[in-house]
Amino acid sequence: MSDKLTTNKITTSSNSSTTSYSTSIILIIAIVFIIVIIILFINNRTVRIAPNCILSAPQNIGGTSSEKNTIVVGWDKVKGATEYKILRSCQQGFSLSAAINVGVTKKTTFIFNNINDINNYIKVIASSTNCDDSRPSKEIQVIVNCTANEENLNINHIDDGTSITKIKWTHISNAKTYRYVIIPYKDGDLSPGVSINDNVDPGSTPVGNEIELSFSIGDLPISGGENYFINIYANNQCGFSKESFLFIK
Repeated sequence: MSDKLTTNKITTSSNSSTTSYSTSIILIIAIVFIIVIIILFINNRTVRIAPNCILSAPQNIGGTSSEKNTIVVGWDKVKGATEYKILRSCQQGFSLSAAINVGVTKKTTFIFNNINDINNYIKVIASSTNCDDSRPSKEIQVIVNCTANEENLNINHIDDGTSITKIKWTHISNAKTYRYVIIPYKDGDLSPGVSINDNVDPGSTPVGNEIELSFSIGDLPISGGENYFINIYANNQCGFSKESFLFIK
């Protein structure tokens, strides 16, 4: 009789543990199911509101160059946009990654300064912190009202007592290259022989530093002169500057 009672107590305890374990499993499954439902609801809600956050491409874009080396761009306000990106290139039909200047503004106008390229192509993109960028606006062309350099080159002749002629001048801003012209001068005749006309690339010379041109008159393909005029012109994409010249005996 005592053995039977002991057996019944053990069986009852085992059934209670099994029931508690099953309840825990069901509870965990329920929690996981609820989390999945919440995630799906949030994702579904995001998908529904996304189409309402599409920015239109800027319209009525226009540009002018009323001042030297300056471009003024304007366009209509885009609903929902918080700022605009203005892209400039020298190539017609340029891709966005090929833009050489990218300006950002919260206004509907923007000014590019110190532009030395004559032909410029502009696009505008609307942007917002809550939306993807808009498609680019139509591309416009702006021709810059730029002029040739007018800065003084401060050209100098360096006489070091050798047969080598050294000419130095100041590298000025926006100069792409320099053209030098050596003209023989004899008996009042400015060009009795062949003159030489060539270009100098300033390379990485900083603006304000001197550029040096060295040559031996005897080695140049010119003839007929006892004296020489040397003219230096700065060249940018708008043309050549006024000449700076030296007279060398």
